[in-house]
Amino acid sequence: MNLEKVIPLLTVQKPLAVFKKVVAFNRAANESSKRVQVRLGLASGFEIVGVPLAVDQDGNAIVVGDAETISYVNVGSVSGIEIVTPTALLAVLTDDRYVAVPQNEVPTSLAMKRKVQELSAQVKTTYAIELRAIDWAKQCNTDVEKYQFDMFLNVLSEVLKNIAGDTMGKEALKAIRGIQITLREGELAVEKGTEGITIQLDVNRKLKKDLKKVLQEQLEKYL
Repeated sequence: MNLEKVIPLLTVQKPLAVFKKVVAFNRAANESSKRVQVRLGLASGFEIVGVPLAVDQDGNAIVVGDAETISYVNVGSVSGIEIVTPTALLAVLTDDRYVAVPQNEVPTSLAMKRKVQELSAQVKTTYAIELRAIDWAKQCNTDVEKYQFDMFLNVLSEVLKNIAGDTMGKEALKAIRGIQITLREGELAVEKGTEGITIQLDVNRKLKKDLKKVLQEQLEKYL
């Protein structure tokens, strides 16, 4: 973990809010080794180190410790929280703005230009759709931006192939005048206008694992 890259992305949050995010993350973890451990400072002066696993609507929580201990805590008494194993939780702590980028998978600017051009030509030939990526070259300068935009183009190509997997899907795609990709902050959004479909994408926010499913569902709403 490169802490210097993480610090600018962190947002100030109340200990209780962070605690609840840790609980949600740990409950979703499919392996115990992937759960996040914390150190809690309580108003009473006690300190608890362990893995938060559950919290109810009244703020009563269960924290399991390393020495097979189980603590019941009222999170209203939590005065501070330290993330002992923060790496797995970085996406959560930065509101999905932290992206671990494999250096050998970052495309060059020229490679990106070629890919956009090739995909546009492919979409035009196969589906008769004008694919336009607005100002992408100006907004994809960092490794994170280029890596994520490259991943998105791969997903978009796969989604279009999935939709065109039958005759009805092919005909529906050919009825679209164009697909425009606009880069901006915020959640993924797909809208339909007079010129076709607009996909609004944030390349600085970590792409969701279910992006392919979500994008296909969003596109098919307008076909």
